Amino acid sequence: MTKRLVSLLLSLALILLACAAFAEGETRFVPGVYAGTGTGLNGELSVLVSVTADKITGIQLTGTSDTYYIYPVAYEKMTERILDAQSLAVDVVCGATRTSDGILKAVEMALTEAGADIEALKAPVEKSAVNETTDCDVLVVGAGLTGLAAANRLLENGADVLLIETMGYTGGAIRMANNEAYAQKAYDYLQTMMYYGNFPENEKYPNLDRVKEVCFKSIDVYDWQLRNGIILVDDLTDNDGAFTRRPAVPAEYTYMNVIRKGNFLTQEYEDAYLANGGRLLLETKAESLITDENGNVIGAKAKTLDGELTINAGAVILCTGSIGNDQELVKEYLPDYYGGLTELPKGTDGSGIRMALELGAVMTEDQYCNGGATHAYITDAYHVNGRYASRQDISTKSMFCSIDGERLCREDDDRYLRKYVVREGLNRQFSVSDAALLTELGQIDKYEEEVAKNNNKGPYFKADSIEELAAVTGMNADALKATVERYNSFCAKGADEDYGKNAQLLNAIDEGPFYAVKTTFLGYDYVGGIETENDGSVIKADGSAIPGLYAAGFTSSREFLGTGSAHSYCLIICVSTDFISADSAMAYIGK
Repeated sequence: MTKRLVSLLLSLALILLACAAFAEGETRFVPGVYAGTGTGLNGELSVLVSVTADKITGIQLTGTSDTYYIYPVAYEKMTERILDAQSLAVDVVCGATRTSDGILKAVEMALTEAGADIEALKAPVEKSAVNETTDCDVLVVGAGLTGLAAANRLLENGADVLLIETMGYTGGAIRMANNEAYAQKAYDYLQTMMYYGNFPENEKYPNLDRVKEVCFKSIDVYDWQLRNGIILVDDLTDNDGAFTRRPAVPAEYTYMNVIRKGNFLTQEYEDAYLANGGRLLLETKAESLITDENGNVIGAKAKTLDGELTINAGAVILCTGSIGNDQELVKEYLPDYYGGLTELPKGTDGSGIRMALELGAVMTEDQYCNGGATHAYITDAYHVNGRYASRQDISTKSMFCSIDGERLCREDDDRYLRKYVVREGLNRQFSVSDAALLTELGQIDKYEEEVAKNNNKGPYFKADSIEELAAVTGMNADALKATVERYNSFCAKGADEDYGKNAQLLNAIDEGPFYAVKTTFLGYDYVGGIETENDGSVIKADGSAIPGLYAAGFTSSREFLGTGSAHSYCLIICVSTDFISADSAMAYIGK
């Protein structure tokens, strides 16, 4: 008998013995390393799981296409939870649910190959509720860029700070001025921001005094960053000359070497905060504010994964963002956008605004939402002269029209698309193309696949004629035919006489088959929030302040903006209002 055959027989015997032992309940797994796959946010992810006879010993992520600054958090936390509990009945990471679910499914597949009792591994694990109390000088609720800026400012000024965040990670980006000249340019831009006639205008907004203050306050933020070794680079310039400033990032990175939690700037803010002794609690959701007998805010009640946390504080700063993910508040204050999609993170849930309203705070007047139209799926991102031209990612060469078959706008900039919320219901707008254009864009196979997947019932549609396209989409046939003919005449002339679309992007829709994809409105910035004083204190209907309560960033944004989008200038507002609120909270607690 050859040595190889002996070895194979011995290995087989060991496997059979291990399987027999497992069947008898003496072991949980057949020792080894097993592969598994699951579906994350953006597709398949894969893992290798190591087990001994009685223990899961390791989980290695070997591939993923999920969001680069989210999946490392999900992988790190889910691995820790599964290994600690030796169970699949663990909490997913807030804000990374689909990636977490994908990891669980992948580990489950691997453990199935290892002979595990999957039902036993999924059995709920009883946990005793942990109810704790902690104290701090100032509680900052929300660890996006706004909350991180406030927490760092407080910490530098000697406060005992607690920063809590609903999500399992921190995140954000930034724009600021590093000198008075750039601060003035930002102010000049913001004070004249009246873009779109369909957004509400109000003579109260913008409050130019507050706008000027936040623009110049961003110089303090820049100086703080330099003191903490956060070196920024000029990433881009607008025509007005004010810079977006971002940290230098690696030229190349993959899921294995990306900076942990990936959102490079906020990672540096977080690192600075923790390095200087700050306390950060993730997956901790503030649910109500605590007041004393005089109505002063003295802390908050929060929910954690393990129970409840009572936080006693001298003051509270709300940095929880807008109402974008709270459909009840959207329905009440922005009904035209109810039921739509938003690109805002899950943690932007209106919770801070709700807590303030419970204490008598009031919403600002004439709130609005900046957004744009988006495909049901990503198609192409077309650039003109190096400039990003459309939002996520309707082809700027296609034609954009309504359910009535009428062309709505020029298609080469998403600022024009964002005007068209259909008040009788969303998802009633279409991007129309022909086969030649989709072939040029490399999207013809994708469209064909999507058309076939849903039997030409949407959101992707195909027809041999414009009249048939109108029939399958529900558009008005006569109007659509006339619209296409007029649009094609502009393409022949090289000039869009209706909307002035960039001539480079005029592409005739004249070669069948024809395609349409139904689009929806995607909300970016929900402008408004609650009313605050110049010092960031939250105020009631009678104009009096709620003692000990402050708000910053998009939790209270209306006074800083006119109508339309401020683009990344909103980030000046976020970081600067946080420094202002932090300084006010310090004065309030007497430090």
